[in-house]
Amino acid sequence: MVFWIEDLQSKRILIDGKHTKEKALRIYNQLQELEPSTSLQATKKLAFNANEGWLTGFIKRHAFHNVKIKEEVASADENAAKTIPDKLAKIVEEGYTPEQIFNADETGLFWKKMLERTYIAKSEKSAGGFKAAKDRVTFLL
Repeated sequence: MVFWIEDLQSKRILIDGKHTKEKALRIYNQLQELEPSTSLQATKKLAFNANEGWLTGFIKRHAFHNVKIKEEVASADENAAKTIPDKLAKIVEEGYTPEQIFNADETGLFWKKMLERTYIAKSEKSAGGFKAAKDRVTFLL
């Protein structure tokens, strides 16, 4: 589990408690499938439950801490914004009448929600360098 979290951190992939618990259960189930079963083991088999208590203990044992991700400031493409008025004026002059010109606005629907927190080693001060997902659908209204 520790190697998995550190690998995700090195790949700049955010991780939360829910995903950590799900991964722990998958690893546990894989190990159970690999272990040969005997009648003695079947009677003494304890079920692993990756609950909040397990997660808290795991985080403390391995010196991880949960930090809030700082989002990067969104920046507009200023060069493109400066050239648009001239391009739009040229398009209008090439064949549109005033009756054909309407006001429009665009909005974006971000369909993937990024995590706001992630786990990092206690020795790390912050989880820098993460970018929010830009997966979105843009609507022109």
